[in-house]
Amino acid sequence: MKGISYKTYFIKEEEEAAFTLPVPTSHFIENEFYKIFHDEKGVHILDKRTQAIHEQAILIEDAGDEGDSFDYSYPDYDWQITDQLEHANIDYTASPYEQSMKISGCMEVPRNLQERKEKKQTGILNYEINLRLETQSPVIKISGTFNNDSEQHRVRLIFTGQQANTHSFAGTQYSIIKRKTFSEEETYWKEKEYFEEPSPIYPLLNHVSAVHDKQVMTVYTRSSKEYEFVGEGYKNIGVTIFRAYGALGYPDLNRRPGRPSGLDYRVFETPTCQMLGDNHFELGLSYQTEFEENTVFNQYVEYATDSSVYQKQSFDKSINPIDYFPTNPLKNQLPTECEFLEIENGEGVFGSLVKSDQSNAYLLRVFNSKAEEVDAGQLKGAISKNTSVVTNLEETEEKAMNEKTTRLQSGELRIIKINRGEN
Repeated sequence: MKGISYKTYFIKEEEEAAFTLPVPTSHFIENEFYKIFHDEKGVHILDKRTQAIHEQAILIEDAGDEGDSFDYSYPDYDWQITDQLEHANIDYTASPYEQSMKISGCMEVPRNLQERKEKKQTGILNYEINLRLETQSPVIKISGTFNNDSEQHRVRLIFTGQQANTHSFAGTQYSIIKRKTFSEEETYWKEKEYFEEPSPIYPLLNHVSAVHDKQVMTVYTRSSKEYEFVGEGYKNIGVTIFRAYGALGYPDLNRRPGRPSGLDYRVFETPTCQMLGDNHFELGLSYQTEFEENTVFNQYVEYATDSSVYQKQSFDKSINPIDYFPTNPLKNQLPTECEFLEIENGEGVFGSLVKSDQSNAYLLRVFNSKAEEVDAGQLKGAISKNTSVVTNLEETEEKAMNEKTTRLQSGELRIIKINRGEN
């Protein structure tokens, strides 16, 4: 299906209808881009385009956290525990459109900071991680659940890299921000009497990449909201799944000595923030040979956007009564399929399509996160028959679409107003 569009499928019941169910398979899953398999060392990913094997590609890290709702803070006596998934239970299933690997197991972890100090492990962290490969998709979909029964700790998924990193490249709303994986201030912030330790833990809004010549690793998120480059040479990307902490604000933390967070006269306990029970997550992972900013953004849009599906079926209300939420028929008859909007040959990024607050028009937002100008493309589909102009955020200015608007400038956010008329 192209761009923003829909199709209607008519389903006819048959006695012996053909259908396909996912069936168990063994040893690996694969699509056009990747082959993923498990052995006694962990989970490995083969990139079919480069033939590079990413060994022990995904790990679980558990570490202490004496912080609060404002900040993570490492405890005086920390003990990091890593599960390389080498002993996990693996189940594979396959269908013509998708193949999946279910990784399940448990980690023995300290139940609290006192146990971590004494290196005891009476807590159990059960996990289930699902890796999904969809046909023709370059993004590995990763989702799952961690069942937590312990307090004051942080659980992260670690995506391992092969080269050292001095910077990360993360997505913002409309651009890429380049951040240091390590800053010198981290070594002398106490001597300089900083209020708190400079943090290499950054917000994860949509995606983050480790960028090298001919090797790029990108992590996408639909859940987790912070990342840190970790390990020797900062090769790996650590994504926080959850933090378990017990208060709104603690005074005198290792990363924030002396200065309380929140109210200085009282500590508000937050027992539900210990994240006991199931904690769900959804992430994506991809590998590329070059860092193409707009491509990464567009892959994120495809990964993060679900297709909308609903069923419309007529029935006899005298036989099947509805006691709540009846479905009213549409005022106008809709076609069985419609290609509403597509940007053809566009090299920019789709931002959003919304209804204007000030008129009956649609507002299409596209942007260019690259350092050079790109082709803006052409509007196609049913909506393209209407008059379009370039406007600003407040819709107070309008410029005609012409030869000058065929290109998106570096860093440009363009708002295209598509008039609908009065009806």
